[in-house]
Amino acid sequence: MSESARGSGIRAAPGEAAVVALAVALSAVYIAIVCFRPTGTVDLWWTLAAGDYIRAQGDVPRTALWTIDAVRDLPYVCHGWLAALAFSEVAAAFGLDAVPAVPTVIALCVFGAMVATARRLGAPWLLAVAVADVALFIVSLRMIARAEVFAYLWFALALNRLAAFVGGGRARDLAWLLPIAVLWANSHASFPLLPGVVLLAAAGSALDAWRSAGFRPAALAASAFSRRTALLGAAALLAILAALANPYGIALVRHVLEPTSPDSMTRFLEEWQPLTAGGALPPRFAVPAILLAGAIFDGGRRMSFVSILLAAALAALALSAERHIAFFGIGAAFALGDYASGLAPGRRVRTAIAAALAVALIGANAFAAAALGFGDRSLTAHPSDGITPRGLAFVREHVRGNVLNSYHLGGALIYFGYPQLRVSIDSRADPFPPAYYLAHRDALYGGPSATLAFADRYGIDHIILVRQTYERRLADHVGELDGFRLVYEDELTAVLSRVR
Repeated sequence: MSESARGSGIRAAPGEAAVVALAVALSAVYIAIVCFRPTGTVDLWWTLAAGDYIRAQGDVPRTALWTIDAVRDLPYVCHGWLAALAFSEVAAAFGLDAVPAVPTVIALCVFGAMVATARRLGAPWLLAVAVADVALFIVSLRMIARAEVFAYLWFALALNRLAAFVGGGRARDLAWLLPIAVLWANSHASFPLLPGVVLLAAAGSALDAWRSAGFRPAALAASAFSRRTALLGAAALLAILAALANPYGIALVRHVLEPTSPDSMTRFLEEWQPLTAGGALPPRFAVPAILLAGAIFDGGRRMSFVSILLAAALAALALSAERHIAFFGIGAAFALGDYASGLAPGRRVRTAIAAALAVALIGANAFAAAALGFGDRSLTAHPSDGITPRGLAFVREHVRGNVLNSYHLGGALIYFGYPQLRVSIDSRADPFPPAYYLAHRDALYGGPSATLAFADRYGIDHIILVRQTYERRLADHVGELDGFRLVYEDELTAVLSRVR
């Protein structure tokens, strides 16, 4: 249904426009407080290193650079090469402390896209902003300095184009999905989500057409092969083909669809764990999920099946792994915007909603400011949760050769220490064979004999660990490490070097 027929006919209450503007401004402040700070540093440093390599070499990395001899020549597909280049360009132009501006600006764009999508579906301005703020509660916490933030932007823009198509059925709205598909395929490994969502929209469109025909069995075939369904199917096919437009060609698609180390990625990395791994569902999922369930229960008969299928599929995706929750949030804004398009609250109710939204945002900003503070926002001064600038300075001055390192330290070590040192793992799981990854993990957590066996096998000269691992696993067993001695320790890091 067109925007003019859904939601736009509601007259604004006195002062409502000003409150909506205030809500948008407060949302922008909240994004700045939450996003403009050193985050995602486990992946940021190898991302920057990859971007620097691309700028210097004019080509994408094709092997596991920066690592010890045993694994450095393994084939590697940097599926986020375009995002890495963007981060690197910002760092080169404005310095490392400007890097958090990337996820901050993208978060602002995603918020704007969610508001615009709800409006496309017919929601009034007040409810469109409210819906986007509900989603912002989920999305903002994943807006960290990692390549994945670009995927959220492309997803939000894709849903905006799908909303335009749902409202008008114009092929040109779907045409925008082609450049989005190309950009997404070169920015992040989550790009298969786009054709999947478009196919889901095709199924929803067919169900909408069948509902319009009264769910008559005779109308099922015509609904399934309607013009809209065909256009969405063609758009999904083009999105699949667009994924081949990348420097690696089919190898990138194969790498994403058949990861080399799925077991190591899902067993030990927290963000790949199901959302229920910690027990009860977190509020950032449970609250929007309850709102969505209520919206579908109350307004399912008038909501598009596109919205209903999208909400269900993205909720399942979020439940499968914590790292997918932002996609659920953006999809929730689409479905809730569709629901809001059919609401016609009275003036008093709209005034109450506007006041409640403003109060909630003021409270959210106050809580975020108190919890996160405004200090410690320099990436240069706080490069990692696992190593201090002082620790990095010691590494640069005294560490030469092969390093057995904690997984979370690999990125920082390669960015600040390569080529004088080569790490055993660089904060990525996917370039490394599962057997090597598990052997590396055993070297860190399996006791001194496993550590020494790995060190001897791979010619390790130094061991650099987060302090917690060192204290729990090796501090009382250094004498069993055959020549390794503690040479540096601070509140975050321990460095052991082999005395030959």
